[in-house]
Amino acid sequence: MLNLSFRSTVRLLLAEKKPLFFLCFAFLGFYFSLFILLVSMQIYVDLSTWNRQDDLDGESHYIVNKTIDWLDTFKLRKQGFQPEEIDEISALDVVKKAVPFVSNDFNASLSIGGARFARYSVDLFFESIDPLMIDIPIDSKDWNWKEETSSFVPVLIPYTFFSLYNFGFAPSRGLPNLSENMAKKLDLHIRIGGRGSSENKVGRIVGFSKRINSLIVPVTFMEWANQKYGEVGSDKNPTRLMVRLDRSKEDSFFEFLKNNSWQSNHEGATRGRVYSFVLLAIFGAFVLGVLVAFLSSLVCLLTIRSFISSAGSNLRKLSLLGVPRARLTLWYFQLCFGCYGLACVLTGISFFIFRGRWIQFYKNFGLEVPFSWISPESTWGFFLFSLINLCIYIYYVNSQVKKAYV
Repeated sequence: MLNLSFRSTVRLLLAEKKPLFFLCFAFLGFYFSLFILLVSMQIYVDLSTWNRQDDLDGESHYIVNKTIDWLDTFKLRKQGFQPEEIDEISALDVVKKAVPFVSNDFNASLSIGGARFARYSVDLFFESIDPLMIDIPIDSKDWNWKEETSSFVPVLIPYTFFSLYNFGFAPSRGLPNLSENMAKKLDLHIRIGGRGSSENKVGRIVGFSKRINSLIVPVTFMEWANQKYGEVGSDKNPTRLMVRLDRSKEDSFFEFLKNNSWQSNHEGATRGRVYSFVLLAIFGAFVLGVLVAFLSSLVCLLTIRSFISSAGSNLRKLSLLGVPRARLTLWYFQLCFGCYGLACVLTGISFFIFRGRWIQFYKNFGLEVPFSWISPESTWGFFLFSLINLCIYIYYVNSQVKKAYV
């Protein structure tokens, strides 16, 4: 057997001119296709996670209220939803659940504890609703408020309020910005009163809702405070309802609202259509990435085949000299794997640079990032896609060298 060094073997195999331009083209194709595939998979996972948080099992949630006109301004008709109207909404086939908001019938004001916050106080209103309609997990122990045992009043605030404080109110007043964890540690000094008396309660933020746009407290606290400080003989009808709909039939519900001249936060439906359009665009990008990856793989394999064909006579000479086929195949493996591996490395670097900017883009819109960098689904998808490609390369290169070697 000829004792030929691996480097000498490579020089012998590369004795003739090779189409390296096409290999560079294949490398660029690998890079762009892998980057498109990884980004599209990650964005799809992000959007799917937000959609699962907002909507459960094909359900959607909307807040419904009556249209305000001059009759309401001069109180010439009954305010809020009548019991028969709530029953009518609940009886609709599209409606899975309809729950009224309960509002406070007492005076309430709030100030934030701490030396830098104590001078800021604001009158406010509370609402309560069935906790099953809330879009974030609530600790049942805290939410089941009791005057005798609860040390604080849990308060759920809209995420938009939190964003307005950080990006509007705080900078204008020279106040510090607050993280979510820090905000949850602040004491809220709540003063409630009515019927000639008042008292102070300590509140605590327990979460930030993206579905509900008002301050929510437990039903038990609302019932207690309305009974103790509310107007005597007050029997107000709820002015807002939250409905849970079957998403596949929700268009019929909006038609019902239109016929009754009622309103809802219909932008949620628009958001759903935009979400579907974005998913379609992401799917198109994914298909494009797969197509470019396929063409790049084809170019790479054809280039390797050209390498092997041009070195066919040398391969046969080396086989007669006793050089193992595995040694001759190794270089082509390294050439193919090196091209694909370098593309993977550059894809990873580009992805993490892009991901950092994308996370900041999410945060600017008040969106909670479900994964700090990359999701397990994207990681496994990228790994399996690469593994399948490499297995195809191994099989193809081995078969081509075997034909030329004999």
